[in-house]
Amino acid sequence: MTEQDLVIGLDSSTTACKAVVWDLQGKAVAVGRAPLPMIMPRPGWHEQPAVAWWEAALQALRYAAAQVEPGRLAAISISAQRETFVITDAAGEPLGNALLWMDERASDLLPEIETRYGKERFHQETGKPLSTNLSVCKLLWLRQHQPELFTQPIRILDVHAFLTHQMTGKWVTSWGCADPMGLFDMRQNCWNADLIKAVGLSVNQFPEAQPVGSFIGNLLPEVCQAASLPAGIPLYAGIGDGQAAGLGVSLNQPGEAYLNLGTAVVSGTFSDRYLVAPAFRTMYGGLPGSYVLETVLLGGAYTINWFMQKISGLSENAHFSEPAALQLMEKEAAQIPPGAQGLTLVPYWNGAMNPYWDASASGIIVGWRGIHGRAHLYRAILEGIA
Repeated sequence: MTEQDLVIGLDSSTTACKAVVWDLQGKAVAVGRAPLPMIMPRPGWHEQPAVAWWEAALQALRYAAAQVEPGRLAAISISAQRETFVITDAAGEPLGNALLWMDERASDLLPEIETRYGKERFHQETGKPLSTNLSVCKLLWLRQHQPELFTQPIRILDVHAFLTHQMTGKWVTSWGCADPMGLFDMRQNCWNADLIKAVGLSVNQFPEAQPVGSFIGNLLPEVCQAASLPAGIPLYAGIGDGQAAGLGVSLNQPGEAYLNLGTAVVSGTFSDRYLVAPAFRTMYGGLPGSYVLETVLLGGAYTINWFMQKISGLSENAHFSEPAALQLMEKEAAQIPPGAQGLTLVPYWNGAMNPYWDASASGIIVGWRGIHGRAHLYRAILEGIA
């Protein structure tokens, strides 16, 4: 009998879905990847079709599974982009695009939520200062601007919950993916009924939330076949992609910290106690009874992608693939001295989180002189993020 000595981590993040097969020593032995589209119908609006999450997941899983003996695969778990959600009908069919964590359409509603629920109470219960990236803000916006969505039975699903239903038929997410929505009571480990009611919603519209690492169910036979996975492979509750990064570098002792460079730049510090403060936001950790105290810069690789697409002049050049274009810019920037010859950039392209919590904050570029070119700006972006 083949030994089941491999597990799969499925990461559905902002720009791509990755499936990584790991051995029991934590070594990656196979990888599959599929890109995810992003839709920006208006300035500051960021959306994705939720069906793309599932299509990309299947593609990534098939590619990764093809590289190993299927019988060795013992289990699967999910990490996912946080705060992003989709509204579906009762059967799970999306009623529109998912709204991403970086979507800014609800920034004007922060004072209204503070008035309805209380700024300090919100922070103490959810572990997070109120900010535009949280799902609660965008759900209130939808209540006010698309009320017709709420005249029928609906489900409000984070990425983990949507994928879990596709895989198992169950309406389940994990604590570590529910809590970033800003609607979860981290002191009681459950959906915050009072807060949900305050924004005109009900708890029964949300999926069941289970502890990180708990057994959810076995994958449906048709899913196993479509994804090239062994029949009946079990799914375990995962965690948000930011916390998963900490778990991946063995963040497991008080005071240990990590830095994750992605679309957003996330740093986290391990805590075995539930703590709240304006300097960070509190998330569930990957170990039982653990928390991650996070700081977030929303304009991480997002700012680099903005430069490459809007400024570099390389994105439409057929002679350059995306990796080649980035390598060229890295080479050009390396020729510029530290400080970018006086060009300074503050990368608040999507507002500011810690410690200012200012959704209206904007990016800044100062110090322009005639000597500056695209290489100076690219270096200033890298230095600003750092």
